[in-house]
Amino acid sequence: MEFLNEYVSPEALAFLQNQNVQMAIGFSFLVMVLGCCRIFARTGRHGALGLLMLVPGLNLLMFLFLAFGRWPAQTELRLLRRAQKASMRVERKVQDLAA
Repeated sequence: MEFLNEYVSPEALAFLQNQNVQMAIGFSFLVMVLGCCRIFARTGRHGALGLLMLVPGLNLLMFLFLAFGRWPAQTELRLLRRAQKASMRVERKVQDLAA
């Protein structure tokens, strides 16, 4: 952390060099990565995409991809609803023919 000496105050450097603070930061990153991996997996994509959230700049793009992209789970649900409507139409036609 020698390169930070001219940009950061000595108090802040001492704080960042504290082992407890470093462990808390590491734990926070771990929780964030595991959470992002779980979110990507629940959307139907590969969970390892959550690791891309650690890359500066790319994390914003991945967030936008999650927020505005089409989720595979939604696509599957839309297809199931279409199939259900089609089967209901066929069932109605069968009932009409039987009557």
